[in-house]
Amino acid sequence: MKYFVITILIGVLIIIGFYSNGITGAVTYKEPVHEHISLEEFEKLLEQDKDVVLLDIRTLEEYSNGIIKGAENIDFYSTQFRQNLNFLDKTKTYLIYCRTGSRTSEAINIMENLGFIEVYGLEGGILNWASQGKTITTP
Repeated sequence: MKYFVITILIGVLIIIGFYSNGITGAVTYKEPVHEHISLEEFEKLLEQDKDVVLLDIRTLEEYSNGIIKGAENIDFYSTQFRQNLNFLDKTKTYLIYCRTGSRTSEAINIMENLGFIEVYGLEGGILNWASQGKTITTP
């Protein structure tokens, strides 16, 4: 009888744990998003979400010529591109850009297939960013 009561108590505690934010830190579900967005939307997300990761997927040479402030570089043409992406936290929000948006489209598909939940690509790439008078910095 004693073991039965202990088993019931353990079961109740486990159930409470699954439904309690405080005990288990319940995970919230995010609807997957993988899309291109306008420069305005991109900039808004960049300013509002301090946990967002900004990725420049151009070559190292392109990256060296100027970036959107805070961008990390992962070269789309590198043979290690997919492997480098796999080192990233797939639960974070990613803003990505290339030169014109072409590589970004492919990268969005790759990231979706790798299990990234939220990826936004800048329409028109960094050329669009620069043409609108937005700041380009050196890495």
